[in-house]
Amino acid sequence: MGGILEWRSTLRVTCSLFLGASLLASCATKKDAFDLAENERLFVPPSFVATVSADRALFVGPVVDARGGAAVVEAAGPYPTYWMPDTTWDRPLGPMIHDCLTASLRQSRIAASIDVDAPPSRSAVVLEVSLVEARAGQEEREFGRRSLASVGLRVVVRGPEGDGGQRPVLLEESFEQTVGTEVEPRPLRVPAVFGLALRQVLTRVVARLDAGNFTRTGLSDQGGR
Repeated sequence: MGGILEWRSTLRVTCSLFLGASLLASCATKKDAFDLAENERLFVPPSFVATVSADRALFVGPVVDARGGAAVVEAAGPYPTYWMPDTTWDRPLGPMIHDCLTASLRQSRIAASIDVDAPPSRSAVVLEVSLVEARAGQEEREFGRRSLASVGLRVVVRGPEGDGGQRPVLLEESFEQTVGTEVEPRPLRVPAVFGLALRQVLTRVVARLDAGNFTRTGLSDQGGR
């Protein structure tokens, strides 16, 4: 227990994790930040690009942290696991994931524009995202270690505002992804594995939004719920 507490207290100074994996070599540059949206060694937006043009704006609301405070130890398997606390990151997960999400959506070109400034326009499609699972850690095995991470998002898409001021729900769906490395003496560092899990989840989210045609007039998948 004392080792874990010591790791948490010295992480910012040493820029290394007490997870058996060497992290970033230096804390001096922006690329070494513990920020998913700022460090391309931790997260890169999906390469997905829409092939059909869109004519509606997409408003992206803040990512709501809806994990409910569940203890990550409940997800542990039969091996000792050291879980990375949220305080490892430079910012709360909600704002970081929101920035990663908006970057992924802009990269995909699935909307005429990606807006984040409230209130959304009446004609815009509204995207609401909740973070329902986020954990990352490292398992201690007999002959090495294994880094793992899981990310879960709940996505709701609301259509343009109608005459009564209401926005119909066009999609309500959950997306989850777990990523784990092979057992090695020095596996991929835990924050990077979390970034991989997030990238895979966002790839699926963007692809589903594109397939639903929610930002294309006359093509919207009204049965997407």
